[in-house]
Amino acid sequence: MKRILTILCALAIVMAGSATAMAAEPEAGQSASYYPISVEEYTYGPLDELRINKTYQLSLADDPSLIPTGDFTRNGRHYYLLDMTRKDEVGVDIQTHTETITQASDTNNLETILQRLDAEMEVTTEDGYVGILRLDHTSVQVTTDGYATKTSTLTASRSYPNLSEADTSLIPKSIEDRGKTLTLGDVKWSESMDVDGEGNPVTRYTATASYTGTASSRYATGYTVSASYTGEVSKPNCAVVTYTAIFGSEKVPEESKAPGGDDTHDPDPGQTEAPGSGEYLTPNLVPGALNGGLVNQVGSANINGGTTGSSVIPGQYPSVNGNVTMTQIPGGSPTDIAQGSTTGGYTEVTSDLYYSNGSLGTLKIPAINLTVKVYQGTDSAALKKGAGHFTNTSIWDGNACFAGHNRGVNNHFGKIHTLEAGDTITLTTMLGTRTYAVTSVEKVSVNDSSGTAPTTDNRVTLYTCVMNQPEYRWCVTAIQQG
Repeated sequence: MKRILTILCALAIVMAGSATAMAAEPEAGQSASYYPISVEEYTYGPLDELRINKTYQLSLADDPSLIPTGDFTRNGRHYYLLDMTRKDEVGVDIQTHTETITQASDTNNLETILQRLDAEMEVTTEDGYVGILRLDHTSVQVTTDGYATKTSTLTASRSYPNLSEADTSLIPKSIEDRGKTLTLGDVKWSESMDVDGEGNPVTRYTATASYTGTASSRYATGYTVSASYTGEVSKPNCAVVTYTAIFGSEKVPEESKAPGGDDTHDPDPGQTEAPGSGEYLTPNLVPGALNGGLVNQVGSANINGGTTGSSVIPGQYPSVNGNVTMTQIPGGSPTDIAQGSTTGGYTEVTSDLYYSNGSLGTLKIPAINLTVKVYQGTDSAALKKGAGHFTNTSIWDGNACFAGHNRGVNNHFGKIHTLEAGDTITLTTMLGTRTYAVTSVEKVSVNDSSGTAPTTDNRVTLYTCVMNQPEYRWCVTAIQQG
């Protein structure tokens, strides 16, 4: 993991309320690929909502999608991601680096090789990082360069005494010597006088025989040693990026706490939740909130500043006058948006509506070149895979509501605020395919859930965060055509 020391352009975040700094440590249950350099807890807004900011510093080569953004529980409160801010900075980039060297050797004896290798090496990388690396003894490997064959001549001699005649036929033509067969090459004779049993003189011969042969052997022509040196290298004046993950919170109901009062029970954000489980995008969208009408539980939208015929300029954010700035079709009015007091069609998500890949269907928005699978729930596990379906809303008839990320790798809904009236949205499920036309793009309060209320017409409603404005959400409404 890379560590970055910032030397300029410190991140500035303006917050309401008091702030308390905490140790930079990962929350229980989170499988972090990066660790925050600071964690700050503070209160926000007139209701003193508890929030936590986690700040990370990454190089441009780091993948910000690995920053932990999953929900977690701390001190009896459930925390959920509101926004992720980014600030480009200049600092000293420190990263782990490995250099592998190779050198020739006349031996494959590891003890001898280790004695010949340097314990440390200074390194300057091609991109300007410098540092001292140390030998990783476990990385040392020896390979044989190749093999050759050599042939040698073998010789042996044998003595054969007391022969009656100097006749080479009495001498063996070959012998076995140390596992090799040698053939007779030369014989030298010597003689001596002796007497037989009757006292008569006789001549005795001794043969000294020379045998020759050849032997071949295979040997290594040389060895190559490879070894890795590992350590930290650094480079000043690097472009680095500071990310701040902003988490809002709500009090955990007593029945939701872990047995024995243990609050650190948040699930692994990398695991896939079963349909219907997990946390919701905003704290007020709780299970059962739609029973009896959402207005009675969380209030209706208070829309100010809407201008008939206005449109969102791509890449810009409408200003907020009061609670909401609304973009609507010409001749429309804020009352066209369901306020939660209507009753209409509703299609429950049942097991037979799931595709084999676990999705509920596909959303297509040609104007922003988007095709994304839809999964049940708006928890972090669902939104990592695609768009999430608000579990207490319809999946087909009436008002089908979906959420998605607006940044990072899975920023499927990152451009929905650029949609204009009349742009089409297609929803395909196991029940069929419907095409909807965008009628409004509005910026609503994070606490405004009126857009998820049941409706008499068939529509889709899309939600995502507003960049650098965690107190708001983008809400896109599209009505079925035809």
